[in-house]
Amino acid sequence: MGKKKKKDEEFDALDALIDKDLLSCKRAFEKGNLGALRDVLYYCGKYKKPLPEWATLALFNIHEDSIRRAMPTKKGRNAAWIKQHSQDMKDLVRAETVEDCLKHGIKWVDVYSAAHSILEGTPDGGSEDTIEKTYKRYKQRSKKEPGRYKILKTIRTHDTGIPFTPRRQEIWEEVESLRRKNWGNKSA
Repeated sequence: MGKKKKKDEEFDALDALIDKDLLSCKRAFEKGNLGALRDVLYYCGKYKKPLPEWATLALFNIHEDSIRRAMPTKKGRNAAWIKQHSQDMKDLVRAETVEDCLKHGIKWVDVYSAAHSILEGTPDGGSEDTIEKTYKRYKQRSKKEPGRYKILKTIRTHDTGIPFTPRRQEIWEEVESLRRKNWGNKSA
């Protein structure tokens, strides 16, 4: 019993010391010392402590600022990632449109034409050839890199320059009529 109590006291003393260091880092960071945030990451990692809320918010804001700075200028260390993410999101919209067409009973021979019609006039549009190449690239890359096409909650497509593309009802009515023509009046 005595050994356990002594060990608990040692852990409490260490926790108090770490908390004191974390508080010191917070004060330094608030005064403009960005390196203090790195120390917090070190302490929390080494001693398996949760990251303080202020440090989580600071990291989020620093990352957000670096992405936002790179977007309009297309320069900076995040510019290449932003450009790639933008293209990936465009590829995702095109690929999902192709898959939606297939689910609605469009035959493979007509699927790229149908996807082209659906996306025509939108930022995600492209020729039938482009949509076919994009779809094949999407299928290949999503197998090799499963997280590549993840829709991020904190970085929206409008942040990367691609506006949201709403589904156009009249196009889906056309897709449905193509399906009926190809399959008769049977439901898919």
